[in-house]
Amino acid sequence: MNEPYRPPADMGAGSRPAPASLPYRPHIDGLRAIAVAAVVLYHAGMPGFSGGFVGVDVFFVISGYLITGLLLREVEATGDISLRNFAARRIRRLAPAMFVVLACTLVAGMFVLSPINGEQQALAKSMIATVALSANVYFWLNTGYFQPSGDTQPLLHTWSLSVEEQFYLVWPWLILGAAMLATRLRCTPSRTSAWMLGTVFVVSFAACVAVTSKVPAMAFYLTPLRAWEFAAGGAVVFLLRAPLPNPLALGAMALIGLAGVLGSIRFLDPAQPFPGWIALLPVAASALLIYGCEARASGIAARLLSLRVMVLGGLISYSLYLWHWPLLTLVRVASLEELGLKAALALCALSVVLAWLTYRFVEDPIRRGGYALMATTRRSITVGASMAIVLVVASGSVGRAARSMGAARALDDPRLAALTAPPAFGMDCMQDQPYVSLSSRPNCVQPRNPAVVVWGDSHAQHLAAGLSLVAKQNPMAMLTRTMAGCSPHLLPQQRAEPEPPGTAGCRRFNADVVEELRELRTSGLRAVVIAARWGYYAKLPADWLQFGSDLQQAVNTAQGIGLRVILVGPVPAQPHDVVPCLVRHAREDCTVSRSDAETTNASAVAMLKGIADEAQAVWIVEPMTVLCDRSACSPQPDTELLYFDEHHLNVNGSEKLAPLFAPALAWAVADAR
Repeated sequence: MNEPYRPPADMGAGSRPAPASLPYRPHIDGLRAIAVAAVVLYHAGMPGFSGGFVGVDVFFVISGYLITGLLLREVEATGDISLRNFAARRIRRLAPAMFVVLACTLVAGMFVLSPINGEQQALAKSMIATVALSANVYFWLNTGYFQPSGDTQPLLHTWSLSVEEQFYLVWPWLILGAAMLATRLRCTPSRTSAWMLGTVFVVSFAACVAVTSKVPAMAFYLTPLRAWEFAAGGAVVFLLRAPLPNPLALGAMALIGLAGVLGSIRFLDPAQPFPGWIALLPVAASALLIYGCEARASGIAARLLSLRVMVLGGLISYSLYLWHWPLLTLVRVASLEELGLKAALALCALSVVLAWLTYRFVEDPIRRGGYALMATTRRSITVGASMAIVLVVASGSVGRAARSMGAARALDDPRLAALTAPPAFGMDCMQDQPYVSLSSRPNCVQPRNPAVVVWGDSHAQHLAAGLSLVAKQNPMAMLTRTMAGCSPHLLPQQRAEPEPPGTAGCRRFNADVVEELRELRTSGLRAVVIAARWGYYAKLPADWLQFGSDLQQAVNTAQGIGLRVILVGPVPAQPHDVVPCLVRHAREDCTVSRSDAETTNASAVAMLKGIADEAQAVWIVEPMTVLCDRSACSPQPDTELLYFDEHHLNVNGSEKLAPLFAPALAWAVADAR
């Protein structure tokens, strides 16, 4: 293949037609194929791809290598960089396929998503953010544990495209600035560019590590904290200009890099803080692999990556990345449940077909100049801007129409009106994974001398509204110590057996809570309310014995400090996320029967009662006695919605439990020990 190097865009991976002097490197496409397969199969839930999310990091390294090399060669050859030509090449490569997928997603969303609960409106907003090259900022601000689930946002994957596009906006100016500095310093642009790139790497990586430990979502989404990954790819350009090791060493480097990339995809834990330090593994491995393959294209790793099937995967990688997530998401939303592995893989196969068609009839012809519409720089920029305007206008129109339609339907039906803005509950004080410290939530305001502490996971947090209502009526000060996905039974253990992902952070959180309980006891703390999604943490019947023993230890620890304990039983879980379900189906289809709820929660209830029987000064609260009638546990028994999703209560549901909490709290603080 003697044609110019023409890496197709993928997730925005920095591809543009290069000078004819640069021969085609099929192993780059092979690396793209690995990266996109990792991301797609990770999203499909394929076993063995727990770290598939690092495919994005691989693409960032590829982009850094390609764009740095192309810009540096241009500035060395001409003394300048044509920003217009650079922008036109980016637009030709990225905009047409993205326009096709975004337009199809918008049309499909009008049929699949609902205007009642804001799904269509959210799609319109995210599409405008995507077109405005700021999807990463949008999703950083609008996703989270209790914010709209990423699994229901068809354009969530475009965050990485925006990171790439922001990289394209800044990188040419950095290279150009380095070239201007080289003129003043009377040295080569290569030297000043290398210093610039090294500075970007050090500053960005240090910031990334620091921010990942405190605000991991910010480090994950924002470009300045990902810039070091592009810089790592760019470093390969300068390493290739230095004297090369012997061929055997180069081959070994490439194989080590390939093993590092595949190992990251196979073994990295999605629950750990990321990117941070751990991202060095896939980033360094990708850079090493590119270096080894570029320096010795006849090596084993390069030949493996250059296999025809790998190259074909790389050619369609951009379109495949664009198509797979909207398909998975829209089908998941329409079916109101998690997709099975077979269904997810079938949708991924459909994505491959759509990706090939998009590549064959959109990407490739435009890249080769087959369509006169974008054959020149001016036309490319004009058509790209026109595409953006069309999408923004169409998205805005869909959003406005959805708001009007949702409001009109809500006026006609009070039951639907409750679904337009279901009251959530405060989460300013709830720790998220990964855990940092009890003081890591800056918006959290807690009383200094509480009488009651609420301790547990999000199922403890969703009780806070009802507990606060009772506490204000008494009055008494209440402090919440909750962490998403962390049960109080996970105290620091002496056992050495392996644990599920994220458990270590949970144990640190619970240890900090116990230490705080000891300190607060001296200033008047009297009781602790312990709640969690009990059935979630013991998946098998055999686990209940150990689970109950560990929870008994947590209760004993609290009592040993001198506190009374209120244990809150399980909230009946609904069959589906209640708002999307009630929008689309009859109330009966979205309601769990009382008999099913009792059967599901029987083990948890028996465990809690057993703990109460073994210990003194323990009060059991059973939410099912209030949330269920004789036949069903409805998420919306009348016009008032009680649930936030399928298993969390909203403020209404939490406050409905206040009559249960009132006597329990009165008992808990009746007298100090």
